[in-house]
Amino acid sequence: MKRYAWQILRKEATFTAVSGELQAGIIPADFDRFVSETFWDRGNERMISGPITAVEWQSRKAVSYNGPYRKFIYRGGQVFVFPPLGGGEPCAYEYVSKNWVDTTGDGAGDAAAFQADSDSTLLDSELLVFGIVYAWLLDEGQPTAPRRLKDFEDRLTLLVRQDQPNARILAAGDIFGRGRHFTGAPMAAEEFYWRN
Repeated sequence: MKRYAWQILRKEATFTAVSGELQAGIIPADFDRFVSETFWDRGNERMISGPITAVEWQSRKAVSYNGPYRKFIYRGGQVFVFPPLGGGEPCAYEYVSKNWVDTTGDGAGDAAAFQADSDSTLLDSELLVFGIVYAWLLDEGQPTAPRRLKDFEDRLTLLVRQDQPNARILAAGDIFGRGRHFTGAPMAAEEFYWRN
């Protein structure tokens, strides 16, 4: 669960910003970590980059940056945005849920650890078995443990590749310019200047 942002564990959180840096109470109970570069001020159609490091946060505060591009830090279980939001902006971000165990049989993650023999995982069960076999063999000092680790890593690599969206297909506009399709990522500087 910690090694990759599995699509089955990714969720969206939406909220209406309050005035100021601190956006209190916007972290869901099942939150584990942010999906990078998915935090958006939808009202102003601007990405809020982050989470940034403490060093970058403090440097922005020290120079009193007041530009239009906001960044956020996750500190003490709270989200702080700088420059501060005005209040009322609809915002959203994606996060990875810590709940990878299904305890009710409904196919939804509702726990961060197994609690009963009837619990199941939202992740690939064969991957879980490979990991358990490797851990047991390693603990027992068995010489086949490295081979089982390779089985686990191979399965993990395959599942990660299958879980990722396919790369964009190169279009004529990509080759000849000015026709690039929006991928969801922020525009490169060159694209921004071409379009504006």
